[in-house]
Amino acid sequence: MASARAESVFGFQLCLDENRMLQVLHVDDEKSFLESAKQILKMKGNFEVETSTSVDEALERIREKSFDVIISDYRMPEKDGLEFLRELRKNGYRIPFIIFTGKGREEVAIKALNLGADQYISKMGDVETVYGELSHAIKKAAKIRQEEKALHESEEKYRTLVEQSLQGVVAIQDFSIVFANQAFSNISGYTIQELHNLNPYEVKAMVHPGDQPLVWSRFKDRLNGKQVSSHYEFRVVRKDGTIRWLEMSATRIIYQGRPAVQGTFVDITERKEMEEALRDSEEKFRLAFENAKDAIFWADPRSGLIINCNKAAEVLLERSKAEIIGKHQTHLHPTEKVKTYASMFKKHIRQNGVVDDEADVIAKSGEIKHVHITASVTQLGGKPVIQGIFRDMTTRRLREKVAHREQMTFVELFRRNPEAAAYVDVNFRIVDVNPRFEQLFGHCLNQIRGKLINDVVVPDEKIAEAEMLDKESAKGYVYHDTVRKTKTGALIPVSISAAPITIEGQLVGHVALYKDISDRTKAEQQLIAAQKHFEALFDLMVDPVTVVDKKGKILEVSQKVEEMTGFKKKELIGKNFLRIPIVTKKSKATMLKNLAKRMMGEKLVPYEIEVLTKGGQKLPYEINAAKIKFKGQPADLVVFRDISERKKMEEKLRVVGRLTRHDVRNKLSTILGNTYLIKNDFSDHNKISEYLEYIESAVDQTKEIFEFARDYERLGIEEQTYLDLGKTFEEASSLLPNLEGVKITNECHGLKLLADSLLRQFFYNLIDNSLKHGGKISEIRFFFERGKDELRIVYSDDGVGIPKNEKKKIFLEGYGKGTGYGLYLIRKICDVYGWSIQETNRFNKGAQFTIAIPSMNSHLQENFKFN
Repeated sequence: MASARAESVFGFQLCLDENRMLQVLHVDDEKSFLESAKQILKMKGNFEVETSTSVDEALERIREKSFDVIISDYRMPEKDGLEFLRELRKNGYRIPFIIFTGKGREEVAIKALNLGADQYISKMGDVETVYGELSHAIKKAAKIRQEEKALHESEEKYRTLVEQSLQGVVAIQDFSIVFANQAFSNISGYTIQELHNLNPYEVKAMVHPGDQPLVWSRFKDRLNGKQVSSHYEFRVVRKDGTIRWLEMSATRIIYQGRPAVQGTFVDITERKEMEEALRDSEEKFRLAFENAKDAIFWADPRSGLIINCNKAAEVLLERSKAEIIGKHQTHLHPTEKVKTYASMFKKHIRQNGVVDDEADVIAKSGEIKHVHITASVTQLGGKPVIQGIFRDMTTRRLREKVAHREQMTFVELFRRNPEAAAYVDVNFRIVDVNPRFEQLFGHCLNQIRGKLINDVVVPDEKIAEAEMLDKESAKGYVYHDTVRKTKTGALIPVSISAAPITIEGQLVGHVALYKDISDRTKAEQQLIAAQKHFEALFDLMVDPVTVVDKKGKILEVSQKVEEMTGFKKKELIGKNFLRIPIVTKKSKATMLKNLAKRMMGEKLVPYEIEVLTKGGQKLPYEINAAKIKFKGQPADLVVFRDISERKKMEEKLRVVGRLTRHDVRNKLSTILGNTYLIKNDFSDHNKISEYLEYIESAVDQTKEIFEFARDYERLGIEEQTYLDLGKTFEEASSLLPNLEGVKITNECHGLKLLADSLLRQFFYNLIDNSLKHGGKISEIRFFFERGKDELRIVYSDDGVGIPKNEKKKIFLEGYGKGTGYGLYLIRKICDVYGWSIQETNRFNKGAQFTIAIPSMNSHLQENFKFN
C-alpha cells in the first residue's frame, strides 16, 4: 500500500498520495501522435492526459485548470517548447515541465534544463523503453513538486504565524478565503470555519460598500501582477453589522501553485475615533474662542421691554438688534420657563438686589442656550433700567466635556498602550504603570507606587546608564536599547522611549515606554549566524564570485577569484575594479554600465567579458550578477563562468560550417557543369532536358539553403551600430540585377537604425520575394511612419499580393514555393533586433510589409535616430 505524507498548511491538510490520478497536459503539433501517446501513458500509470496542439492553446488550458505535469514537444509552429517554458516561468507557474521531442540536440537539452525544465526525453527508440522513462519522469517530477510545494507552504505558514501573530492575517484566492488567523477572526466577528465557508459574494460584502471599488480593484490588479499600493485603510463590516476601520498591508503570494493575495490587518477604529474627536474638539475650541464676549441687554424695569443690546447679544440670540429691541425680556427664554424667570427677576427688583444665577435662553433657530446671568437695576439717563449680562455657558460646558474626554483619552491610551508604560514624577518616583508594564516586569502598581523606577527595573550594572538617561529625558525625548530586570531578576532586552511631561512650561513628570525586543535581538543573532554561513558558502562556490558596491569598489572575493586572476585577495579587496588590470578596457565599460542598471533595479541576462590575469593572459568568461544587500548596503554579487571550452567549440563549428559550405558549393558547381554538358549533348531529347532542369532547380535551391545557413549563423553575433536606412536599402536593391522596369521609391533617407550587416540581407530578401512571387511588379515603395512610442517602416509592391489565409504562414520555416527560408530569415532577424513584422495589405492590392520598431531596445538604447 502506497505511503502518504500530510503537512498542515494554512490550516489545511495537504496529502501526498502516490496512487492519486496525476493531471498531465501534453503539447505537440501532431494530433495523431498525441492520441497514441495519451493511450500509452494511460497504460503506464494513473494519468489523466489532456492534449493541446499549440502553445497558446496550452496556456489557455493552464489558466483554466491546474496540472501536475506538462509534457511538450520542442519544435512547433509559432512558439516552440522553450518559448512555452520561458513564458510559464516568467508568469510564475512552477508546474513540472518535461521536453519530449525527436530533436536530440544537446544544446536544446541544456537550454531547457537551464530554463527550469525537469527532464529532457527523446521520442526516438523502443516504445516500451521511451514511455517507461517518460511515465517514470512524470511521477518523479510530480512527487518532487508536491513535496516542494508542501514544504514551501509550511514554511510560509510558519513565517506568517511568527511575524504577524498579533495582527489579523487572511489569504484570498478567487474571492474565497483560504486562510485566516484568530486575530482576523476576532476583527471580523466570524469564526475561522465560518470565514472559510463564505462564498465570494459574502467575502466581497465584508468590505464596506463605499470602499469596495478601491479594495477589490486593487485586489484584482495585485492578483494579475500589477504594481499597486500595498498599504491602505478601509472599513470592514463585521458579522454583527458593526463597522470597524482597518489598516491593511497586502502582497501577492503563490498558494498551492496559484496566485493569491495575503493581507495583514490592524484594527485602527479607536485611532480613527480619536482623530475625529480631536477634529471636533478643535472646531468647538475655535467656536468657543470666536464667541467669548458676553451679551448685554438693557430693559425697562416697569414694562420689561428690551431697550438696547450689544453685538454679542445678536450673536447669542441669532437675531439683529431690530429683532431684539422692543421685545419683552421674557422672549429671551423658552416658553415653558418664562413664568419662573419673570417671578425671579421681579423678586430681585423689589429687593433692589442683584441677580447672579444661571438660566436658559432661546435663539432664533430654536436652540436653547445655557447662560450665566448677572443682572441689576441701574440708572440710565436718570431712569432706572435693568442691565443683564449674559455669559454664554454653552461653550465652556462643551470645553469642559472635551477636556474631560481628552483626559480620559490620555488615560485610556496609557492603559491600553501595547508597550509597557510608566508615569513617574519629577524625582522619577512611580506614579502609575499600565497593565503591559505589570505583565512584562511582574510588578503590581500597589507594590511599587512611590518607589524610584531605577530601583524597580534597572539591573545593578546598568544604574549609571539609567541615571544618564534620566538626565537626558529631562531635556527632551530619549531613545535607547538596553536590558531591564523583571521581578524575578530575569533580564529582558528592551527599547526605551522616554519624554518629559510639562504643563504651561512646568515639568510635572516623565513617561517611559519599554518595548520588548527579545524577538528582534534573536533575529539579529540569527542574522549574524546567517552571515557567517554565507561567508562559508561564498568560499565554497565552484565558480569565482565577487561582491562590489554601487561604485565598483570590490568588497569581497572568493578563493576562486585568486585562482582565476592570479591576484591575491589583499590586492583586490577595497580597490575599484576600474583601476585594476583585472578585465579588458572594453569589458570594464560593459561591466560598469550593467552595474548601474542593476543598482536601479533592472534585471539583466548573463553577458560575456574578457578577464585579464596578473600575467596578462586574456580569458573568456560569462558574468551572471544580481543586486543584493551586503552588510546592510546595496551591492552587486558577480559570478564568473569560464566559457573557454564553449568558445573553442563555437569557433570549431563556424570553421566546420564554412568549410562544409565551401566544399559542397564546389560539388554543386561540378553537378551544374556536367548537367550543362549533358543538356548540350542531348538537346534534342526533351525528356532528358526536363529531368536535367529539375536537377538544376534542386541545386539552385540547395545553394539558397546554404546561403540561409550562413546568414542564420550570423544572427546576433555582430555588435550593432547605427546604419543609414535609405543607403542600406539602396545597397540591397543594387545586388538584384533584374530590377529593370521597376520603379523604386525610397523615402527613408536621413533615418538611422541600430542594427548590423544583416539589415542589408533583410531588405534584399524582401525585394527578392517581390520579384519571385509578386507576378508583374512595376513599383516598389519604401517609407516610414512615426508613432507615439514606435517607428513603423513600410515596404510595399504593386504585385498580386498575398491571400488572407497565408499572411501568418509566409513567415514559417520551409513555407512557400521556393526554399521557404527567405521570409523566415526576415522574421528571425526581427526577433534578434526586437522588432515585429506582419503583412498588412489586401489581396490583389499588392504586398505590404509593416515593420514595427520600439523606441528603446531591451538594453535601454535608442533603436533609431533622425539626422
